[in-house]
Amino acid sequence: MINNTTQSPQSPPRSDQLTVATQAYQMAKAKVRQTLEDVQHRLEPRAELSTLYRTLKSSIDNDPLYGSNRNPVIQVILDRLVEGVTSDQVQQQAIYQLENRLEDYQAILNDLVPPDLISWVVQKQAAQAFNEGQNDSLDDDWDEYVRRLQSPAYVGFFPTGIASLDDALGGGVHGLTCICGDKGVGKTWLLVNTCLATLLADASASVLFYSLDAPKKRIMDRIAGCYLDISFRELQPDNVTNETLLQVRSIPQSLRRRVRIVERDFAFVQDTDSDTHQQRGMTSASVKQDITRLMRTSGTARTLVVVDLFQKMLVPGYVSASEHDQYRLDVIDEVSQQFRKSHGDGSISFFVASEMRKRSEGARSTVPSIDDMKGDGRLASDADNILLLGGIQEVDANVNDVVCHIGKGRDGVIRGKYRLRFNHRLGSFGPREDDPSPKPKNIEMPSSSIDPLAE
Repeated sequence: MINNTTQSPQSPPRSDQLTVATQAYQMAKAKVRQTLEDVQHRLEPRAELSTLYRTLKSSIDNDPLYGSNRNPVIQVILDRLVEGVTSDQVQQQAIYQLENRLEDYQAILNDLVPPDLISWVVQKQAAQAFNEGQNDSLDDDWDEYVRRLQSPAYVGFFPTGIASLDDALGGGVHGLTCICGDKGVGKTWLLVNTCLATLLADASASVLFYSLDAPKKRIMDRIAGCYLDISFRELQPDNVTNETLLQVRSIPQSLRRRVRIVERDFAFVQDTDSDTHQQRGMTSASVKQDITRLMRTSGTARTLVVVDLFQKMLVPGYVSASEHDQYRLDVIDEVSQQFRKSHGDGSISFFVASEMRKRSEGARSTVPSIDDMKGDGRLASDADNILLLGGIQEVDANVNDVVCHIGKGRDGVIRGKYRLRFNHRLGSFGPREDDPSPKPKNIEMPSSSIDPLAE
């Protein structure tokens, strides 16, 4: 047992103290991991709770000093689990065991590891994991690399749901991806399709949608319509039926709570707690707050941030007009860097829509170029990928053929033009029937034991 005598953090602890402290947290961590593995087997049929347990287990594996008193994320997840527990005795017992094990874990750390030793333990483990360049063997580095590859937070792609486009992008949108096109070509619909495809494909992903060009309800109409494969017009007050309402209410809670839509304030509001940003502008702090809130309430590890439109991101009044685009890019960059550092390289991506310079009506049948993007060129320069939507050809009253041109791409993105068929009644995209590209993948929603009608 270590003596809890206060020790100066500047002076290293004795080797025997450090050894005992290290053994203490390894023992505590092993206890929690074993309980989590037992619980995982019990809850395997219950995908919703199993996902949360995997998130919790990943957190503990990544940080051996995790405890409910050291990081609020564990408590949030526990609260969510308790809320989701039914009368099933297996689930109740699993929750009880986990809470007790976390208390044991916390007690062991408190008893055996004085607070002033914690930093030394972490430093020692970091030195062992990465060898600090003192060892020619890269085994530990590769172990860490493999661990990251297996973690959802390091899978950096968010699928659009269009197989040929996702293949060209290396798996989906990533980094800072920009979509540009004439009004009415389907930019917002492609954003919505990407949001839904991401939510359905990855239970660890959430979506933060900044709707700066349309009211929140319009985006909700489109998401619901795409999910239910019905026209968003059927969701208007004059057209909605009881059957449609029942369909909307059946959208799983496991999907709904992983989406947050923030609309622009078209007037001016005083309520700073609403999902509306004040006219003083969007700041990196406000965006980080939105993301953190979404990740904590949804229990997810990754976030796709959608901005529609880039040019309507509110800029504080003190920023000169010539620096508006740079301010917006600085916000995106600062937020991205912070979350990648704290949550993993692939934990966050931005998908933004950009306005275009005015083109003639006849030009709508041609694919725009990067030079047609509105602004001073900084967005085009900073973006990792640029999708240019255009070349509209009407097939019938509800369907257009369009071309998606990947005008810029990094990290192995295949640049080129991809022919798509856009059903603007349903808001769905797919490859043209005569296009030899692969057809869109069928993405199935993970099963869930949560009552889909519950709010």
